[in-house]
Amino acid sequence: MLKMEQIEAIKRMSQSESISTIARTLGIDWKTAQKYVDKDDFNEAVKEKVKEHHSKLDPYKHVIDELLEKEEQQNIPRKQRFTAKRMHSYLVETCGIEELRNSYITVSRYFRFLKAEKRRSYFNPGTMPLVWHLGEAQGDFGEALFKVNGEMRTLHYFMMTFPNSNRRIAVVMPGENCECVCTALQEIFTFIGGVPSRIVFDNATGIGRRVQKTLEMSEGFSRFRLHYRFNTTFANPRSGWEKGSVENAVGTIRRNLFVPVRMITGSLTEYNRTVMMKDSFAFEAGKIHYRKGKAQSLIWQEEDETALHTLPEKSFIVHRIDSMTTSKTGSLILDSKHVYNLGPLHSRQAVLVEKTAFTVSFYTRDGELIKTFDRLYGDNPQEVYDIEQLLAALVRKTGA
Repeated sequence: MLKMEQIEAIKRMSQSESISTIARTLGIDWKTAQKYVDKDDFNEAVKEKVKEHHSKLDPYKHVIDELLEKEEQQNIPRKQRFTAKRMHSYLVETCGIEELRNSYITVSRYFRFLKAEKRRSYFNPGTMPLVWHLGEAQGDFGEALFKVNGEMRTLHYFMMTFPNSNRRIAVVMPGENCECVCTALQEIFTFIGGVPSRIVFDNATGIGRRVQKTLEMSEGFSRFRLHYRFNTTFANPRSGWEKGSVENAVGTIRRNLFVPVRMITGSLTEYNRTVMMKDSFAFEAGKIHYRKGKAQSLIWQEEDETALHTLPEKSFIVHRIDSMTTSKTGSLILDSKHVYNLGPLHSRQAVLVEKTAFTVSFYTRDGELIKTFDRLYGDNPQEVYDIEQLLAALVRKTGA
């Protein structure tokens, strides 16, 4: 197929030159030159774009198809099925097809074609474009290093995005449990002055648990959701595209706002309210939206902000209350690994345990406060003591 410049040269030279001269000058066959001299219809047809592909693998494709179909019928485990490399080896070594010895790429390309065909099946036809309505949000956690009161610590930050306007807001939290999720959401709702109509979460971490294909939300999060009147959707496992807005925001905020490492002094609550939410919400607010052609802050004001639900009149206390019994040393293990020691004066005592995102409080069955500790976080087991109770116990057991 000649380029258009060559065809134009042939037509131009044909007005004064012979076919032989044109062919010799342009270095093409005289039959080709004659073809384009005589050609007077230059409409482009679809069939001209269709290319016939012939491969040395064609005579053996039925062998590959039969082997893969047999695997499907026998329910062979996925990790024990033919790969492109193993199929190429099988065709050459076992089936003795020497013609394919140097054709691994050809076999691999056919494997990719078969996988693409399978993805486009009736039951798995591909993905549909996602449409986000006004006031809908996505939420997810990320991790970053912070310098907290002079100590380097890895903390979690809850990220919320509004895909319609692409606005983002982050809240730094000590963990990812249900109390942290609800506390972060409550801070964001207060900051933006409303509640999203729907929030899509990454998974059920902290606010529920997934049993096979069924998702069960925790009672605490269910109460919180009913109080603030928003709907919840959980993205499917291993389906990052369903929450691409917040996935991208988690990395963008970490690479931009958390470099260099941020310093936090005082409480996380105060830091979030005075610094973190303001900085993250203002980040790229004036950037032009990639599809709507207007500043993201303007789209937020005109569309998302007006679609938010109003805040409830009554405030919601984010906590969880459990009934537990202390050990013979007066201690309790919470979050599967952290030990809170109330001292031997409270040994084998039934207590009420109130957990918030930042504190753990212990009460008697009559509701009398025993002790409040800072809530422990981290992968390594930790232990905290009520020093006053331990000293009081030493009066009775001086040899302890």
